[in-house]
Amino acid sequence: MRIAIKYCGGCNPRYDRPEVAERLKSDLPHAKVVPADGSPADYVVVLCGCRSACAQHAHLIGRHGKSILTCCEDYPQLLDTLTRLNGVSASE
Repeated sequence: MRIAIKYCGGCNPRYDRPEVAERLKSDLPHAKVVPADGSPADYVVVLCGCRSACAQHAHLIGRHGKSILTCCEDYPQLLDTLTRLNGVSASE
């Protein structure tokens, strides 16, 4: 699974966005986590630093969808979605 990561501009970050990307790499070791550059991806993750969620991402399309995170508390839902798409449980 190829997961594309898009970061917001970081003008008002309320959490460590790169840490979330690192957690994804750790929790889904068989996935390829890459910067969102418009190349085809199975899933797109937009890491917005605050609830404004103003990052431009309409041009980024994941084959299986997209998630927009605005806080650390959004991560468990993202991980659940990605593990279901990947056909493995988070504990494997």
